Amino acid sequence: QTQAMSELRRRQPRTIGHQAEQARLSYCCCCIEIYLACAETIFDTNHKEQKVTPIDNKKQTLLVLKNVLIFCLAYNFKCVPGKKGCPEKWIRFGSSCYFFSGESKTWDEARESCRAIEADLVVINTKEENEFISKLNKQKFWIGLSDRDLEGTWKWVDGSSLDLFWASGQPDNHKGGEDCGHMLAYFESPGLWNDVQCSFAMQWICEKEEMLFV
Repeated sequence: QTQAMSELRRRQPRTIGHQAEQARLSYCCCCIEIYLACAETIFDTNHKEQKVTPIDNKKQTLLVLKNVLIFCLAYNFKCVPGKKGCPEKWIRFGSSCYFFSGESKTWDEARESCRAIEADLVVINTKEENEFISKLNKQKFWIGLSDRDLEGTWKWVDGSSLDLFWASGQPDNHKGGEDCGHMLAYFESPGLWNDVQCSFAMQWICEKEEMLFV
C-alpha cells in the first residue's frame, strides 16, 4: 500500500499538468474558432465592397488557422463551455485549490514540489482563508512566507505582505536563522504561525487558481 501511494504521488504532477495543458489547448482552439468566424465575415465583406486589401496574405492566414482548427477537432479540443474546479486530491476554497502534502521536506524543497505541479506554497490573504486552512491542518505545515530578503520583513512568495496571525511572541528569530514561516498544528495553536529555520523538514500546503475543465 505504501508503494502504491508513493507511485500515485510520483505520477500526480504529470496528471495535473496534463489536465492544465488540455484546458489551455481547448481555450486556444476556442479562440481560433471565434477568430475564424469573424475573419471570414470581414474578408467576405471587404471582398464584396472591393476594398483594396492584401487578399493573398489574408487567405494564407485563414488557411493556416483552419489547419490548426482541424488539429483541434481531431484531438477533441472542442470549443465548448467548461467549468472551473480543482484536480483530484485538491481542496477548493473560494477561487483557489489547495494541496496538503503527505510527506516532509525543507521549505525550498516544498516550494519546488509545488512548482512542479504548477502551484506555489500557499499565500494567505484573509482571515477566512487562514481559518479554512487551519481547520484542515492536523500537522505543522510550511506556508509561503519568509524574511530571507530582509530580516524582519516578512513577504509571501508572490511578493505581497500580510503577517497578522503570528503566535504570541512570534516571529522571534530564535538563535538566528529562522527565516521561514509555517502554520502550527491545529491542536497546538489553531490558525497561528511560527518562524523556524528553512532547513527543517515538515509537510506543506500548495495553492493555485482553480482550473477550467472542458
